Amino acid sequence: MTLQKYFYLALVSIFINLFSFNSYAGLIVNGDFEDSNESLTGWTLFTEGNAGFLVAKPIAFLTDSGNGAWIIPQGSDALGLTQQVQLSAGNINISLDAYIHKANRSQSDVAGIVEIIVNGEVIASKDFGTVGLNETVSHVFSADTFIATDGLYDVGFRMHSYGKNTRLFDDFTITGSSSGANVPQPSSSSIFILALMMLIFAAAKRSKRI
Repeated sequence: MTLQKYFYLALVSIFINLFSFNSYAGLIVNGDFEDSNESLTGWTLFTEGNAGFLVAKPIAFLTDSGNGAWIIPQGSDALGLTQQVQLSAGNINISLDAYIHKANRSQSDVAGIVEIIVNGEVIASKDFGTVGLNETVSHVFSADTFIATDGLYDVGFRMHSYGKNTRLFDDFTITGSSSGANVPQPSSSSIFILALMMLIFAAAKRSKRI
């Protein structure tokens, strides 16, 4: 087999690797809140105004066998969880399971509002109304938004902490075109090998002419 044939075989192999389709399913860190160390790994807890929290950690979920982010807020302003995610331009869908539970008091209470946010902008919200004693109300968010440019974005959720109800959150996910599905992602090593092969081929051709 001639050097030229070897070169073309190598070129085909490099292009297959160069434009292989990468999966970005792991964009969100600890989106299911199954952290065994009882810390909200990957997430940043923030507060606004006079809001605070009594508890913020993973805990065994009320409605299934897994864990959720367990947050008991204090104060009348907002708090929430965010993390920075690298997104590509395109449409995305963000999903979140939210639960409000009322316990340890003799009367019903205002459950409050939960929002999905991207860079501080609300893309979906739910007013949970009133929650009764030992009652759990729930809502599954599914919000679509458009990412205009590639870059790092703060994505997460925020709750307006009316009452001292337990908030449980689970299954925070991002899907869609900007999650990298079917977008070719060339690796730096493949680009380097391709350039090196082209230089070797050019040098071999030059040596034949001399």
